[in-house]
Amino acid sequence: MAAGRVYAVLLVVLPALTHVSGVPLEWRPTQEILRQDFRDAIETGHIGVALRRVAQELDLGSLLLGGELDGAGSEGRRNLLFCTTCSIGSNEVLHAIQNGTDPLAIATLATKLCINLGIASKTFCENMIEIAEPQIFWVLNNTEGLTGKDVCGMVFGGFGCSTNNPDRVWEVKLPEVPKPPVTPPPTPAPGAPVMKVLHLADTHYDPHYLPGSNAVCGDKYFCCRAESGPLETSEAAAGKWGDYRNCDAPKWLLEATYSHINEQYPDLDFIIWTGDLVPHVVWNTSREGNLEIIQASVQMVKDHFPGVPVFPALGNHEAHPVNA
Repeated sequence: MAAGRVYAVLLVVLPALTHVSGVPLEWRPTQEILRQDFRDAIETGHIGVALRRVAQELDLGSLLLGGELDGAGSEGRRNLLFCTTCSIGSNEVLHAIQNGTDPLAIATLATKLCINLGIASKTFCENMIEIAEPQIFWVLNNTEGLTGKDVCGMVFGGFGCSTNNPDRVWEVKLPEVPKPPVTPPPTPAPGAPVMKVLHLADTHYDPHYLPGSNAVCGDKYFCCRAESGPLETSEAAAGKWGDYRNCDAPKWLLEATYSHINEQYPDLDFIIWTGDLVPHVVWNTSREGNLEIIQASVQMVKDHFPGVPVFPALGNHEAHPVNA
């Protein structure tokens, strides 16, 4: 996106930053206001008016729950605001690290911002940042020439953020040769041998699923547990056999599913299992906990499909931390 267009849109979007709650701010270019707020936050821990208003405008909490900005493109007003704010903040963090700021202090500030700006619950903010901090700072310290625009373009491409760094964006040029003709595969003859294959994916077994608990606790995929808070209505109660809302799968649902499949298809030739066995509580994982989930999930499949070959693959949730 053109820098001039970004700047012009931000000047339209954020004029309210100059006067909030009766507290006037000295007018400066909007990007400079945000930059100064990030610097102040890193140096003093104070969260300025500009950052608070941007968080409110973007509704960052809803984005964590799967919300969208203005669509997949980069031209929307909120997309531009999000990506520019992300780039400015990431640049300030990179500068702080280069100038010797303690990573723990930055992680503590990130936790405070996450909580006070309403991005997520206190538990999520504290645990997720603690888990992710070593990886993030290793990448920031060991990637030469990294910029804030790079960080946001690589992490938040789905929100329209981009990077023009040639080390991050490249094209694969294919040989300029004619493509071979497309030959339709032959149709198997009647009576030809067939194979029955079961594909399992994203079982996300939650050993702490609790029927009747709160299924709309406000945290995506983190509900339906004893710690999910009180029910506001009877309709919010989690069902016995799982729940389509913000929950993962109880053991008895998976076992009943496997039993039904085995009864209907007792002659399976093999199973393809494409991972994601661990529940979505990404802020509360551990190597030992993930291994327990994986072992329990594997045992369920072995018990219900004895003798059937299984070809597994790892999903992004098997690692600790997630996506590591």
